[in-house]
Amino acid sequence: MKLTTIDNAPYVNLDSLIHIVNTGDTTQSPDGSSYKAPLSDLSPLFGGGGGDSYWSAGTNTNAIVMKYSNSLASGINSTAEGLNTTAGGYTSKASGYNSKALGITSFVHSSNSTVNVGANRSAIIGGQSITATNADTVYVPNLNINTAPANDNALTQVLVRATDGSVKYKTLGGLATFNWVTVTTVGGSTYNAVSNTGYISDNGHPSNRTQYLLPSTASIGDIVKVMVMDGKASLTVAASQQFVYGTGDNDTGNYFTSPIDFNFGKYENAEVTYIGSNKWILSNFQTTQDLSANPLTDRIY
Repeated sequence: MKLTTIDNAPYVNLDSLIHIVNTGDTTQSPDGSSYKAPLSDLSPLFGGGGGDSYWSAGTNTNAIVMKYSNSLASGINSTAEGLNTTAGGYTSKASGYNSKALGITSFVHSSNSTVNVGANRSAIIGGQSITATNADTVYVPNLNINTAPANDNALTQVLVRATDGSVKYKTLGGLATFNWVTVTTVGGSTYNAVSNTGYISDNGHPSNRTQYLLPSTASIGDIVKVMVMDGKASLTVAASQQFVYGTGDNDTGNYFTSPIDFNFGKYENAEVTYIGSNKWILSNFQTTQDLSANPLTDRIY
């Protein structure tokens, strides 16, 4: 049968056999002797200089594994290198130490890490003891961006990390923000305060105060601040709430309820924080007066 009449091989790997003739070997014929040889024996001849080959055939079609690495390339068209690695997924690649790429077209370069079966087209880059479970996902231990990204303050989405490590986006509207509002209502008025808002109180009246009614519903950690630029101001709580001050609570008596107020004046600042159980606590108070001579209790009436 002529060579030109034989069909082309459907695939070729390092285990494929070829027919060779050693013309210097006349044991079979004066013209030379015929033998078979796997392509892996010939690869050093085509690698330049006839040097040693550092790769050998894996256990599946077109799979290759680094020699002496104690690694396994068992997926079709897979590659395993490093030490004690496994490339088990179709067209997967494993490198590093004791790590496995088991998903289709998956990649790992890590230590003691695994891309699970089903985590197709996913990758683990760096780190150690990472397990990839989701498809189309890149897993990293930490992320360091060397070059500052372009700034665009018109954007309204920010990246956040979920408890499972996945990165998602959150709109700025869903984040707690703190806003400042200037209040110029005349003294004697009541202003409904909003959580996570600061108020610059400027009623221009030397005696009549602007009363700030704290929110009747709030989340733990919510803050309200009032800074008096001119005139007077007071803080009070809604019905059924308590205003805690000092170091005590309702067991020691350092609290009050509506309609009692906490009063302060020009160039004084008060901050209250919601601590749950219908309680607001005076978390910060700044004044130019001597509190030892003018204690907080003198401002509660």
